[in-house]
Amino acid sequence: MINLNTPFKEFYDILCKGGACQESLDWLDPYIGKTMGEAIDALPIEDRESWSAWTLRKYCDILGAGARRHLMKNVDDPMQAFQLYTRMPSLSDADDAILESKFKGKLPRAERELADRLNTKVVRRKAVNNGRN
Repeated sequence: MINLNTPFKEFYDILCKGGACQESLDWLDPYIGKTMGEAIDALPIEDRESWSAWTLRKYCDILGAGARRHLMKNVDDPMQAFQLYTRMPSLSDADDAILESKFKGKLPRAERELADRLNTKVVRRKAVNNGRN
């Protein structure tokens, strides 16, 4: 499990084994001596949201709650938060609440679909998740 205090090198090695492109590995090289939390905080501000969302989508299952939530705080775009909320079956109720706070009241159509249960991905995800904390 990757937590905020995990050496970033461990996550970097997972990226290498997972087939990350050389360009992204080169981009992340400067963070190898840091912890996961320090590396996230040190990312350039203009890249932080996209990298955080990508990391959550791809590696959520190996991220501890603290690391997930630290990444989530970097996701400000309401649609990005909504997509994470609807497409990630392994999120806890606390994770859901963080993401909901970023899109509630900002995406009326998406919220209507959620309320009407028209978004089957959310229904399916919730069934898989079954209230996991």
